[in-house]
Amino acid sequence: SQGLGLLCLGKEGIEGNIPHRVRAPEVLQEAQLKSIAADAENRQNLDKWKETLVKLAPSFEKETLTHYLELDQASSKRRNTLLFTKDHRIVLLGSKELKQRMKFFICWTLVGTSVKQVVGREEKFKIKMRHITKFPTACCGEWEFPNTKVIQCATKDIFSKAISLINVERGSEPVKPVPEELRIELEEANLELVPRSYYI
Repeated sequence: SQGLGLLCLGKEGIEGNIPHRVRAPEVLQEAQLKSIAADAENRQNLDKWKETLVKLAPSFEKETLTHYLELDQASSKRRNTLLFTKDHRIVLLGSKELKQRMKFFICWTLVGTSVKQVVGREEKFKIKMRHITKFPTACCGEWEFPNTKVIQCATKDIFSKAISLINVERGSEPVKPVPEELRIELEEANLELVPRSYYI
């Protein structure tokens, strides 16, 4: 029968020769070389930004830069660049062209874990980071105040990349352990400590 004949042919006999698209070796090598070149260029740019950052703020000497993102077009006379470190610090570095020379300055630095909300307005290419600023005091511990940092991007593509990098690179705040004196064991808790009613 036809079914028995197909069974005798086996899988290879039924399917026949299946074509497989194989990328030519020279094309594969070219793609690998482009990827290696892009990685090397990215590393060189990170090293240059690290050198500039350390000149402005020597405290970043031991920091490792993981990403950078230029927020403005290359033709702009004033440009801003976002820098991200391995320890989840975000830096907005500004630069301005003055008499055929570039002047660099730090606009602000931010601990990524202090960012509580990232809001983007795609139609205006604007990003708002709502974060907490902490001020230590001598007698009352740390005071926390809400604050906002605004980032303006030049294009939709830069806006999307900035949103993605901020959400990935800001990190997360470690969960603080509950102090021992605040822990209550249900088995040992005396729920009759407070009277149900009282009179004055």
